[in-house]
This record gives sequence, structure tokens and C-alpha cells, in this order.
Amino acid sequence: MCAKCHERETKLWQDSHHDLAMQEVSDATVLGDFNDVTFEHFGVSSHFYRQDDDYFVETEGPNGDRTQYPIAYLFGFFPLQQYLVEFPGGRYQTLPLCWDARSSEKGGQRWFHIYDDERIAPGDELYWTGPLQNWNLQCAECHSTNLIKNYDRDTQIYDTTFNEIDVSCEACHGPGSNHAAWALTEPKGVEYERGSDFKLSVRLKEPQPAEWINDPATGQPKRTTPLLSHIQLDVCARCHSRRGGITAEYEHGTSLLQTHQPVLLEPPLYHADGQIEDEVYVWGSFMQSKMFAKDVRCVDCHEPHSLKLVKPLQQLCTSCHLSDKYSGPDHHHHETQTLGSQCVDCHMPQRTYMAVDQRRDHSFRVPRPDLSVALGTPNACNDCHDDKSAQWAADMCLKWYGSPIDTPTSAAPAIHAATINRAGADAMLIDVTQDEAQSVIMRATAMAMLRNQPSKESLAVIRQQIRADEPLLKMAAMRALALYPPEVRWQIGSASLDDDVRLVRIEAARVLAAESEMLAQGNRIPAFDYAMKELRASIELNSDRPTTIVSLGNLERDLGKVEAARHAYLEALRLQPNYVPASINLADLHRDLGNEDEVMRVLKEALLLSPNEATLHHSLGLAQVRIDEISAAVESLERAYKLAPNAGEYVYVYAIALNSTGQGKQAIRVLKQATQDHPGHRDILYALATIGWDQGQLDLAIGAAQQLVQLAPHVQQYQGLLNSLTSFHP
Repeated sequence: MCAKCHERETKLWQDSHHDLAMQEVSDATVLGDFNDVTFEHFGVSSHFYRQDDDYFVETEGPNGDRTQYPIAYLFGFFPLQQYLVEFPGGRYQTLPLCWDARSSEKGGQRWFHIYDDERIAPGDELYWTGPLQNWNLQCAECHSTNLIKNYDRDTQIYDTTFNEIDVSCEACHGPGSNHAAWALTEPKGVEYERGSDFKLSVRLKEPQPAEWINDPATGQPKRTTPLLSHIQLDVCARCHSRRGGITAEYEHGTSLLQTHQPVLLEPPLYHADGQIEDEVYVWGSFMQSKMFAKDVRCVDCHEPHSLKLVKPLQQLCTSCHLSDKYSGPDHHHHETQTLGSQCVDCHMPQRTYMAVDQRRDHSFRVPRPDLSVALGTPNACNDCHDDKSAQWAADMCLKWYGSPIDTPTSAAPAIHAATINRAGADAMLIDVTQDEAQSVIMRATAMAMLRNQPSKESLAVIRQQIRADEPLLKMAAMRALALYPPEVRWQIGSASLDDDVRLVRIEAARVLAAESEMLAQGNRIPAFDYAMKELRASIELNSDRPTTIVSLGNLERDLGKVEAARHAYLEALRLQPNYVPASINLADLHRDLGNEDEVMRVLKEALLLSPNEATLHHSLGLAQVRIDEISAAVESLERAYKLAPNAGEYVYVYAIALNSTGQGKQAIRVLKQATQDHPGHRDILYALATIGWDQGQLDLAIGAAQQLVQLAPHVQQYQGLLNSLTSFHP
């Protein structure tokens, strides 16, 4: 229907990544070599072959047994093509065996495993027949048009449907029936009033056309007319972001936060300075950029139908950023036409995902090798000059450009400090949150990370930001509120229950769920009930995810519904028997009920499936302490500490257990090493101070207590400990 009137756009769209996002199997669409070939990966041999018009693979199945599978659908086409296999219950699973569609000169035209350098065995959560490789759950929404997942929790069966197999017109423009009817009735050739909606579901063009020109006053590019809306970016972000859906009722033209929950810039998804690390797509990095702040849109660089760049790469940059200022060696200090002379080489570094798929960071940042020296973050210089040190790169940048003044990355020390519990992290996060020169998403990230730094000062900032105009900041402020006393949470957060933005309301319901008893004592607040209904609907939408069902269990537990919580944790384990958070939470629930026998049973069963999970050994050790099996507890806690040496809590608890069994000197050795690995970890320092005192090492104890007071001068317990220790000092 669309193609009849929009012939140009249709031609541009054909054979684009959107057009070929998902395809039927045919000779014309299959790129992989199925001509009776064998591929081996970590000892597992897979056979690709054809029978008449059908394509097959014989490979390792759910239990490691060798099984024949017909290829049901194709996924993508470049730089790799993936293949879907149909399973019972309406499930489609993504094979880990992919075709490298690049040219043979670039290493392509071969089969490869999506985890190229790692053996993913049956039972691993990343194994190809499990939930994390399930098309219905992980991939479908963004590869087809009007995708309805239709998952039944009771039967665990999918009846997933879509209107178009690929990403077609209505995926971005919304339902087009009203527009099509309007087009059939309107007279041809008439002039339409500028800004008319043409009966479209969403109008993606700005009412006034704009160009980018150079502003003589500043020497910088600017739009000829102001950008009035970010609707177009929100349409793109629905798929080009790391996010999860919160409602099945997607409405085109609304804010992303009305329909989805995007991740913030927290490690390990992003580096401390906001550079992409895990597979986070584009929205999160672009939201940090000066481009976004200056109202650059996706279509300013990318043709929206073909998805190709609107100009050749370097010309695209210099059409706004003056060529004579930025294109020469005086600026980039590299020989022309060599690596490092193109704008994107330095300002859009690439990361490789899915073994062969290179994607550029869209934060358009200035390379900061000095941050690599200080924080260990990557930088574009050493991406190429990997034989040189970060200090070498930092020295060269200092020589060429002087001291760095790149404001968007100045939040990096705060994010890094909070990640490793360094002294003063809370004050640094507060500064970032209140710094309006920072991007909203970076401020929201700092705000959310304050949840681990509760204090009077942090609470003041939460009060401030929960009333902010930016919904991302309000959502993050609700998260930061989670560890405060119930009456404080309710006093500050209840106003967000009827916020204009769905994601803020849902986060408020989640954080305030445990306060339902407070509500029950008086009149019910309709806003709470409505927000809770939205929260439950968002959970139901994602009820095929074990992590979501665990969240449901936690919600029921907060609401005092113990049996409902138990059923939720068991449901998560039915979805994924080795899902560790479900076992941990189920064990904690039995602990709350005083049923230590069940705690031990749940944890030991989980360890049979996941013997190297530190969290399980840690929880088992704590359970063994409670039933007075101290020797076994020390062994379990030591096992957890050795499996996850970077987890400060495990070190601390292990040291406490050592001390309780008369091994105080060994506990001090462990804690002293831990203070090197986890500088600023309060529990570790507190244990070092108290155990050091018990062991007669008063100077050591006083030093640890002094660090505690420096870290958190507002905590009276730390000052009292220091006063007690110094009173004994000769």
C-alpha cells in the first residue's frame, strides 16, 4: 500500500538492513554455505546441508545430544547472517553458528561461532537453546513490524505474531490505515498547509525544515530553525538502545520512557567515562554527546530509509565542522589518508560485537588517554597504537592540544570511584548530578549510583532531583531512594506515583511497594494502586524472562505475599533451572521463614548445576554459620572469596569467619590485602579496625578507623570507634 505513493522511499528501503532484518528461507536469501560442509568449534562438529529446498544443520542440542534442525528463518545479512530454529511451544532459538558475510579478503565467507573463543556448553545460561538466545524474548520486537509476543505464563507457550516479517514502514511511522484512507480521498496536486499531520500516526518531520550552517559569531555549526521535538530520536531509540519494554501498548510518537526502560551508563555496560563496553547499541552514547545537546538528529547523518550515510564519511563531518580547521595534519597530527586522519578514527572509536560486527561509539568524544592512565578506560589513540602505553598517548595529546577540557568526560572519576567504593565517591556523584553541563543521562547515572551511598547529603540531592523536569533524573532519583527508611521513601517518593511518565510511576511503585502496609492503615491512594497495576503489567509483558519473574517474587515479598513470592522464584527456575538469582532469593525467603533445612536444600541443589558460582557458595556459608556448622562455613566462604576475589563483601565476610574460628592473624592478612584491592570499602576497613584491636595491633586498627572517618565523617559509629581506639593509644 505505501509503495504506491512513496516509490522513492520504497526503493531506498529495499535491501536495507531494515528490509533484510528477518527473512524467509530461500535460495535468494540464504548466504551461508549449506553444501554439505562441516564446521568444528571446541570439539563440537556441526554439519550444514540441504534436502531439496530445505536447509538443515546437524549440531549439539539442548542436552548435548546431536540433533538435526531445519532452518526456519534468517536473521540479518551483513556483516553476519544468523539462523533461527523452531522448537516446541512456539519458541525460535538463534543458532550460535553464524555466516560471516564479509568478503574473504576481510576474513569472511566462513562459518563461525558467536562466542568465537569460548566453549558454551549445555547448561550454560548463554547456551543457544536457553532463554538468552530465544528470538521471541530477545530479538523479535526490533526485527519485525507490529510484533506481538503473546506469551502464556501458565503453559510457557508463545503464539508470537507480526504484521511484516521485517522492519517495514509501520515500524517507524505507526499504523497507516488512516493516512492511506486520507490519501485516497484528498484531491491530487493541492498545496497542503505546512505542519499538517496528513492523518499519520506520528509526524516525524519537523514543522519547519532546517539546515545546518556555520554560525559566524561562534565558528560552530547551528540549525537554521530550532528543533521542537525529539520524537524522531525516540522512534529510533525504541530499537537502537539497550532497553526493556514496560507496556505492550506501544504508541508511536510518545517518549521512549513511556514505553521502555533504557539502561543507564553504569559499568559493566559502559566504561566509567561513558564509552560503550557491552552491546548497548547507540542511544545511550548519543545521549551523552554534544551533537544531541545541539539538536543533531539521526537523519542529519543517516538517510532514514536506506540507512546509509547522507554523504561520504569525512565529508559528512566537514560539512558542519570546517574542513580547513579540522581536516588537516595541524589538527589530527596524522598523514592525510592514513588511519587517524579521518574524524571517526579518533571521535567514534569502534568496538567489535558478535565476533565480527564493528560498531562505532556515538558519543563523539575527544580521546582522553589521560583517563586511561588514571582510570583504565580505553582511548582511541591506543586502539591503533597498541604497542604504546596510555601514558605515551597522554603525553602526545598534551603536547599537541594542551590540558584536556572535555566536560562530558569529567564525570568519569566519580563513576569510577563509586564503582570501586573509593573515598569521597558520594560527594563526587553529587557534584555530577548537580552539574548541568553534564548530559542528562550521565547525571541520571550518577544519581542512580547514589543508591549505594546513603547519607544526609545524598538525600538532599534526591529530594531535589525527584522534582526535576527531566524524567530520566526523576526515575534515577527513585532508584537512589531505595535504601532509606520506609517513612522517608514514602514522604519523598509518593508524589512520583502519578507522574506524567510511565517509567517514573513504575519505578515509584517498585520502590514504595514495601510501604503498602502504611497505606493499608489509612485510605488507599488511587495513584499507588494504578502505578502498581502498571508495574505488574510491565512484569507480565516480560514474564518469559527469569530475571523479571525474580523481580516479581521480590515485589510479592515486599508486599508480604510470601507464598506468591515462593511461586515466582520457582517459576523462574522452571524457565531456567540454573538461574542463580532465583535460587538465592528462594533460599533467602526460606531463611526469613526460619526454615534453614530448605535453605540448605535449595542452595545445594543450585550448586549441583552451577558449582563455580561464588554467590551460591557465599550464601551457603552464611547458612552454615546460622546452623553452627562453622568449619564448613569457613570453607564455603573461602571458596566464594577465591571464585570472586573482586567482590569486597565476600572478602569481608570470609575474614569475619576466620576471626570467629580463632584465625585472627589470617583474617588480618586477608583484610590488609583487601584494602589494596578494594580501597574505600567501609565494611573491610571496619573489620580491619575491630579485628586489629582484638589482635593487639592498635596502630593498624587506628589507621583503618581514620580512613573510615575520612570516607564518611557523618557516620557517628566510625567516629566513636576512632575515639575508643585512640583512647587506648599510649
